[in-house]
Amino acid sequence: MPSAASTDAAAREVPPGDLGPDPLLDAACRRYGICGDDRFLVLSLVERSEATWPGCCGAGCEPCMEDVADAARALRRARAEA
Repeated sequence: MPSAASTDAAAREVPPGDLGPDPLLDAACRRYGICGDDRFLVLSLVERSEATWPGCCGAGCEPCMEDVADAARALRRARAEA
């Protein structure tokens, strides 16, 4: 039978594919209206050179890549200041 400590540790594990709690990411996404699974878009930009980021295509996408890029920049700044 697992101990209480190992059960607590398992409960705190983040399932695969779940971003888990990240207050800086949450704040940046909230500021630019990015919700749910679209948070992955922000993280994918943060990890790449800004020169490779896509721009707005003008098709009225939601979220617009300009907002995603702004959130990624905000996240980079927040992480640098933390």
